[in-house]
Amino acid sequence: MKKSLLVLGTLVLFLVMGLGLTSCGQEGPEDVAIKFIEAVSNLDIEKAGEYTTEEGKQLLSFLELMSSQMSDEEKAEMQNAEFTVVSSEINGDTASVVISAEGEENAFPMIKVDGEWKVDLNKESLNKEM
Repeated sequence: MKKSLLVLGTLVLFLVMGLGLTSCGQEGPEDVAIKFIEAVSNLDIEKAGEYTTEEGKQLLSFLELMSSQMSDEEKAEMQNAEFTVVSSEINGDTASVVISAEGEENAFPMIKVDGEWKVDLNKESLNKEM
């Protein structure tokens, strides 16, 4: 009886620890949006691509071309920006995260892809911002 309880207790402990580790590994939409915009500001297009959808990766290649036209001063200004989450709203597998950079706020549409949050960067979302 004691052995059964010990085995059961050990299994419960491992289950609880496993669930705790799994939930810690999950990033929320706010985390992903901040990591995305930080990578973009550092012109690390490859890293930014990790946080966006497939269509977003294609649009980022356009940013990479544009960055070659930027002056060193403009690049430095982008890299020194600080970002803060102003608000976020989650609705199932979609979310909207508003981030402030240097007093300017931008909304980032988010979507869950294979259980991970991604910035839903697409032509429609870019047209809304412009």
